[in-house]
Amino acid sequence: MSKIFFEQSRPTFSEIIGNGKTFEVPNYQRNYSWHYDEWEDLWLDIEELNSDDNHYMGYVVLKRTPNPKHYEIIDGQQRITTLSIICLACISLLQDWINDNIEAEDNRKRLELIRTGYIGFLEGRTLVTKAKLRLNRINEYFFRSYLVQLRKPSNISSEKPSVQKLYKAFTYFKKKVEEKFESNKSGAALFDFVDGNLGSNLFFTLIEVGDDTNAYKIFETLNARGVKLSASDLLKNYLFSLILSDSPALVEDLDMKWDAINDILGNTEVTTYLRHYWNARQNKIERKSTLFKALKRKVAKQQEALDLLNSLEENVSVYAALSDENNALWSDDERKSIKELNLFDVTQCYSLLLVAKEKLAPGEFVKLLKDIVVISFRYNIIGGQNPNELERVYNDAANKVFRGELTTAKAIFKLLESVYIADTNFKNDFATKSINTNKANQLVKYILSKLERQYGGNEIDLNDKSATIEHILPEKPTDEWVEAFHNTDTSQYIYRIGNLTLLKTNTNNTVGRKLFADKYSEYKKSDFKLTNSHLEYDKWDASTISSRQRDMATKAISIWKINYL
Repeated sequence: MSKIFFEQSRPTFSEIIGNGKTFEVPNYQRNYSWHYDEWEDLWLDIEELNSDDNHYMGYVVLKRTPNPKHYEIIDGQQRITTLSIICLACISLLQDWINDNIEAEDNRKRLELIRTGYIGFLEGRTLVTKAKLRLNRINEYFFRSYLVQLRKPSNISSEKPSVQKLYKAFTYFKKKVEEKFESNKSGAALFDFVDGNLGSNLFFTLIEVGDDTNAYKIFETLNARGVKLSASDLLKNYLFSLILSDSPALVEDLDMKWDAINDILGNTEVTTYLRHYWNARQNKIERKSTLFKALKRKVAKQQEALDLLNSLEENVSVYAALSDENNALWSDDERKSIKELNLFDVTQCYSLLLVAKEKLAPGEFVKLLKDIVVISFRYNIIGGQNPNELERVYNDAANKVFRGELTTAKAIFKLLESVYIADTNFKNDFATKSINTNKANQLVKYILSKLERQYGGNEIDLNDKSATIEHILPEKPTDEWVEAFHNTDTSQYIYRIGNLTLLKTNTNNTVGRKLFADKYSEYKKSDFKLTNSHLEYDKWDASTISSRQRDMATKAISIWKINYL
């Protein structure tokens, strides 16, 4: 095993940022990503510090450059950037006080001390601040030209999301320091806050490395020891390190490619996408915890890294569309099934669907989607079976589709049949199923809508607010209801599917918590078959709910059924 050469120390923030040093976030590093939760946590930690307190800020990994005073930030850019923004917020407040002629002369001196110590120096010819910190390609211009110069952007909403976060961070911390010093507009106190709470009381574990290879080994080692680093950053830095070693000129192009992948994914993590992409092409299922090591074993050369990044870019649009039924990629038939899968909140099938969309004929892909909807409803929603086994079977099918061994939905189903819950078991599971409508309202509405159609009515639009779920036994039963259930625990029956039906909103409000006999006349007037024709009971109690749900379960077999059987 090769040695990792580095130097480690435990400096304060002022010791890291001071002594004429400058720092650069490489262009391939991620954009600024902190938001309110991180800002608030950091602010609370800083504000609570007394002069004798210290607060540990974690690891910072820096790479030396030929200039002994200049470093690249390998890990820690979010914290260093945010602390710099807090310093800028304090400088901005001092400038406001100067403009209001509050200790103007002394505050100018304090402002320059903070700027020189933490932000940069003022060039004599241009009177423009040259910053100690340079951010990546996306964030640098705004940071340097607006935040460091204390300029207000004319239209921040037109900027990229990470740039908007930079400005929102500044406005957040400016408001916080204004509130902190609202009753004591003392430049000396503000200077002590910056030089004390920020500069002297925050300390790090600083690791300095001499080259990219050691930097990425350190990054990986810290991740293995449980230090909270982004898995996507770890992945990106490894891939880019393979490319950097031979072709630095490729980095900017690949960085744009990486950003494009992230933009298309939206809120989905790159590592989640990569895991489904990777597993679809490998015989072994990798968990998030093992994915990076598996990737390193398979991708060890520059061309392999380039091929992987290119393929990730080619496939990302399909993957992102799997969680968006409105995506233009889908036909009407496909869109309906994608919407149902998203309603079920199942993702174990994504590896299979990702390769199937590419490899199968369009008609076969539509059939496969419908099959997976049925399997998911029986296995996940009603059966509540082990999702790990489902993922294993889907992944096996994905491998065979990717290799061209399976080309039709019917052939794929033969492989998936082991996770298709048989009619008898499905009927028994459905007959006793409870689903909390407060947690899964749309899912319950979907089930009732499908039953409504099976009973002779029409499916409803799940977004139609005029159609609501009626709990025949109310969610908050009256004493009369409890008595009608003969001391049976009513909580066990409130969310049973057999206790639920469809009603228009106004009727639902009218019937309220009335007893079944008092609601019955309104039920008979309902537009829904499920309600006006299939509530023919003399009483409503535990046995009635069970009886109605058994009948629903019989209908469910026909609704959610694979047609090959």
